[in-house]
Amino acid sequence: MSRFGHTDNGDWSRFCNLPNHRVVDFHWSRYGPRRKSYGERMGEVYETALDALVKAYEDGVEYVLFTHGYSTSRPGQTTARSTVRALMRSKEATQYIIRRDCIQNNAVFVAAIRPNPSGAVAYQEKLENEYKELISQISAVASHSIDEAFKAAERTILASLVQKPVTPYLLDKLRHKLSNYRNQLSRKCGVFAV
Repeated sequence: MSRFGHTDNGDWSRFCNLPNHRVVDFHWSRYGPRRKSYGERMGEVYETALDALVKAYEDGVEYVLFTHGYSTSRPGQTTARSTVRALMRSKEATQYIIRRDCIQNNAVFVAAIRPNPSGAVAYQEKLENEYKELISQISAVASHSIDEAFKAAERTILASLVQKPVTPYLLDKLRHKLSNYRNQLSRKCGVFAV
């Protein structure tokens, strides 16, 4: 058994089905001349990964997936993979991760984030405020056309959610609430929802 909870060498993409997760992609390789040294780039990998852990903890996210590819370290050189693993073993990461629940895979490292009640509450409040704002937008236009207002709000919601890490459960819940709200508006305005 590794220092981490699990070692798993199966298909890494199935970890994308984990609830409430973020993905940090370390496939930064580009062809052509480099402006930074290899050591500087690996330092950036370390800092980026640490920042992702801190942000995930603050936001109440449950998992962070670090995609780093299959490259392994050679004598005298480290890779993004070994840099991420070094961070996960470090004291700096201890306050943000639950090591026993982390998963080591050949192509990805799954960091299980410690629960942060204030982070989860803040994230939930942010979603609820956005929801209330969208509902008020629907109400403002409802007198003109309930169907058009609902469709516009749904497009706005879906467009905004693409930019945020939202679980399928929250998305379904939001769609359900919007559908109920649409039906209530229809009844108040004397229009039947289709």
